[in-house]
Amino acid sequence: MTVAARALRRTTAWTIPAYRYLLGSEAASLSGSAVSTIALPALAVLELHATTGEVAVLAFLGQLPSTLALWAGALSDRYAKRRQLIAADLTAAAALANAPTPRRPAKGVAVSGGTSPRASDMYSGSP
Repeated sequence: MTVAARALRRTTAWTIPAYRYLLGSEAASLSGSAVSTIALPALAVLELHATTGEVAVLAFLGQLPSTLALWAGALSDRYAKRRQLIAADLTAAAALANAPTPRRPAKGVAVSGGTSPRASDMYSGSP
């Protein structure tokens, strides 16, 4: 093996630590995006009792960033890539953290609605 062949063999993408970090972080980001693509509509239906139309709007809004990809790509060529990747992942995490979740009362707490008796009625002896 010649010196040039050995040098070529050692400089693969896997030997560069920055590439491995990028690959790992992008794999984690894409995995999270894939899970949220399935979990967010399921959460909307099961917990928030969303209608079919609301789930359709949610799915449409989830695909909306793909329609802006061409213009975003042209704009992103003008700025540093590392900052863009970090900003995009942080923005996606913030958007997912702000997803509405149902508020449930703590165990043993009666929900007000006129159906549960007051504590004073229970212990006062009156029917």
